[in-house]
Amino acid sequence: MSNLIAKIKASDQDTIGIKNNKRLLIWLIVSLFYGYQFTLRIIPGILANDIIKIFNLDTTQFSFFCGIYYIGYTAIMLPLSILMDKYDEKKVILATVLMTSIGLLPLLSESFYLLLLGRLMTGIGSVGAILSLFKITSIYFKPQERSKMLGMGVTIGLLCAIYSSIPLSLMINDIGFRGAMIVLTSIGGVIGAMIFILLPTSSVKASSKHSIDIKSLLTDIKVIIKNKSLILLAVAGGLMVGPLEGFADAWSITAFQVIHGWDFSDATLVPSTIFLGMCIGSSVVGFITEKTQRYYSTIAIASISMLLCFLVITYSSGISSKIIFTILMTIGVASAYQIVLFTKVGTLSKDFITTGSAVANMIVMIFGSIYHMIIGNVIMQVNTLKGSGYSVESIKFGILPIILGLALALPLIWIASNSEKSYR
Repeated sequence: MSNLIAKIKASDQDTIGIKNNKRLLIWLIVSLFYGYQFTLRIIPGILANDIIKIFNLDTTQFSFFCGIYYIGYTAIMLPLSILMDKYDEKKVILATVLMTSIGLLPLLSESFYLLLLGRLMTGIGSVGAILSLFKITSIYFKPQERSKMLGMGVTIGLLCAIYSSIPLSLMINDIGFRGAMIVLTSIGGVIGAMIFILLPTSSVKASSKHSIDIKSLLTDIKVIIKNKSLILLAVAGGLMVGPLEGFADAWSITAFQVIHGWDFSDATLVPSTIFLGMCIGSSVVGFITEKTQRYYSTIAIASISMLLCFLVITYSSGISSKIIFTILMTIGVASAYQIVLFTKVGTLSKDFITTGSAVANMIVMIFGSIYHMIIGNVIMQVNTLKGSGYSVESIKFGILPIILGLALALPLIWIASNSEKSYR
């Protein structure tokens, strides 16, 4: 018996020794995929002037181009999560990597409709990044390791968002816009090739393949929709998403060039600073909430903080760059409210955590598209410098919906908190 136990332990040790390196490499490649899609997500903010000039877009068209990413992201979230669980995850992940990168190719064309199609494809493919990170973490790591590995993977994604703007700008200066897009597409191809080589064919048991119970799924969704607290909290989270999806990923660079007179190289640091703050906030805000268990209060404080920060950077003048970067960092830290929100959604979902999280994420992400469209339309309507840039007033009015959204989120958070107490 002791010999048998010794053999099992030796076998385990050998398995860990051989497979541990491979599973870490698979996790790293999937984490890089998550970071890669983050880089593509913020491309409109970095390349706004180039895209508008090349495709001769007005602000409404540009905003629709930005927002259609989130339409694709939202629409595919639930179906893709089912495919990831029920079918060969290697094929699903590989398909989403390729779709994400191929979505860049229409930037080499001159067709606005192909441009929209490409951005939609990138949005759809990007869902696969976070879902594949969830999936690979759950397959290859023990339960006690998963939180750590998932957190590290998300950090890699945020670091790519933080540090990709300046290298991308330099690359465009060196090899041109078209050359940069080809390089970015090629990077996606390399990630796809690594996934094809490293990832085993399937972890899905043959007996469970193709066994999607649509009736059960619809029943789960119905239960989630009836949960007033969950839906209200998700809508509040959507109203609070403007600083990231609408500002940081599209209009932040332009806003600081116009409102504060920054040059382009300095302005490119704005989205990076916000994402750096979120990277820090992901740990800090999560730790505070874990200790206090004050989910609603933490989310409300985050909304108030971002609201005050946006009022300062939009309507104040003569602020030193150090103070502005501190404010931007604060916006980023407060943007980590999403971690608290989805943790709370998990407790509200009870036996329907996966479905509840997917529904809540869909609601939050669709607001990204809404913000892009509203901001672009407002800027176009108010702008008086037709064809020669943007007026200060137009950019300030464009940011106003973000400020209003942060304010409107507060009563919804309060109602959601009270509704939970009476929810049965």
